[in-house]
Amino acid sequence: MKIKIVIIDLSENAKIIKNFIGGKDENVLYGINIDEHKSIFYQYFIKKILFQNEIQIKRVDDINEINEGSISLFEENNSVYITFKKIKYEGKEKLINFLPYKDVKKYVGSGIINSYEIDKDIKFILKNNNLENESELFEYLKLNPHMIETEIEKFQINKKDVVFSNSEILKDDIFSLRMEIFKAKRTKIDLRKLLGLFKKEVLLKKFNFLTY
Repeated sequence: MKIKIVIIDLSENAKIIKNFIGGKDENVLYGINIDEHKSIFYQYFIKKILFQNEIQIKRVDDINEINEGSISLFEENNSVYITFKKIKYEGKEKLINFLPYKDVKKYVGSGIINSYEIDKDIKFILKNNNLENESELFEYLKLNPHMIETEIEKFQINKKDVVFSNSEILKDDIFSLRMEIFKAKRTKIDLRKLLGLFKKEVLLKKFNFLTY
C-alpha cells in the first residue's frame, strides 16, 4: 500500500494511523470506543486521513465481511477496514478495531487511537480545513463531535452568517412558523410582519438545510 500523506502538523492519533498504514508489521490497530458520537467522529477522522492517500475505508461488523484473498500478487488493496465490534482477526488486510478501554488498555504502550484526546483531533481537522481560528465552531464540535462533517460543510457554505447553537432547532419550529405565515395571509395583511416571517423562515432553512 503506497503512503503519501501530505498533511502537516499531524495530531498524535493521526501519526499513529499514518504509521499503521505504512507499516508492515501490524495488520490490526486498536482504538478506544467511548460512545456513538465519538465513534462517528473517528470514522470521519480516519476517512479524511486515508483519503489523502487514495485509500478507502470500509466499515464492517463481522469478520466475514473482510474480503481476504481477493488481491493478486500484482495488485494493491487500497482499502482499510474499520469496526466498532469485537473481532478476533489475524488476517493480512489492515483493520482498525475500536473497543472499550478495558479491552485495549494492554495495547496502550504499543500505540492505540486514544479517543480521549478528541479535542486535539478536532483541532487537527479544523486546521486542515483552514478553520483553526473558528473558536465557536471548535467549542460546538467539542460537545457535538458527530456533527463535524455537516457542520464544516455548512460553515464553509455560510461562512459569513453561520450561527452555532448547542440546542437543535426542531422541525416543529419551521412548522409553527409556516402556520403563522398562513394565518397572517388569511387575516388583514401586514406586509412588514409577513416579510419578517419570511426572513425568519429563510434563516431557519439556511442553517439547517443539511438536516432536513
